[in-house]
Amino acid sequence: MTLLPRLISVLSVMTAVALLALPAGPAMAGDDARDVARRIYRLVEKACPEDGDGLPYNLADIARDHFSPELQDQLSRAYRDHRLDFDVLIDARDCAIDDVDIDTDDDHDDRGRAIASAKFKNFGERRKVELVMVSMDGGWKVADIRYQHRNWSLTRDLR
Repeated sequence: MTLLPRLISVLSVMTAVALLALPAGPAMAGDDARDVARRIYRLVEKACPEDGDGLPYNLADIARDHFSPELQDQLSRAYRDHRLDFDVLIDARDCAIDDVDIDTDDDHDDRGRAIASAKFKNFGERRKVELVMVSMDGGWKVADIRYQHRNWSLTRDLR
């Protein structure tokens, strides 16, 4: 193989890897709460595969694109003040997740609020993370994160 085709091949692979590592974009017009939750957890799945060879994601980027301004501020203060030392989307420091299932409550569109539930296993241990979502600025934003596998709420427990 000559140098030019080899260089093109290497650049193609590097471009594909770089595109996979891009942060989640903001919600698109017409997305419902389930679409937003799926977009968030698709990044988590890529970062936390069972084999441990995931691509890192930036929680700050996810928060900027998908969390309410109030939740962004609360989360930022909690990490800055060392009151939070784990990833709130998986309730862990390390991850190897599988069996991800995203669902939402049935009547979310009628009241401007929704609960998107992410159920998965992390290192074989069951987790259920609820994203409390609100309709704002033409899309859905996460306003709180709650755990059903233990009694915890970001907005309540990190006041």
